[in-house]
Amino acid sequence: MIRRLAFFIGLLLGLASTILVSAAILVYVLTGKLAAVEVRETVTGHRPVFKLVSADDFLEMVKKWAAPARQTLAGLEREASDAG
Repeated sequence: MIRRLAFFIGLLLGLASTILVSAAILVYVLTGKLAAVEVRETVTGHRPVFKLVSADDFLEMVKKWAAPARQTLAGLEREASDAG
């Protein structure tokens, strides 16, 4: 019983993932833009906003998100080299 339930849950998750990836590829092929989700603050709280962005805009967003992590990593590496 549990094996059958696990099989069907895995099957459904696999199908859902395939459909989502296929939809993203189809949107990119038809529009030349990538689907992106941005979380914006509103009066009632955080709200996801779906939009289409070009590949260059997408790379800029990723670089903006990665910059704080890079700075943190550089600081940790500097501390490690100072301690060692």
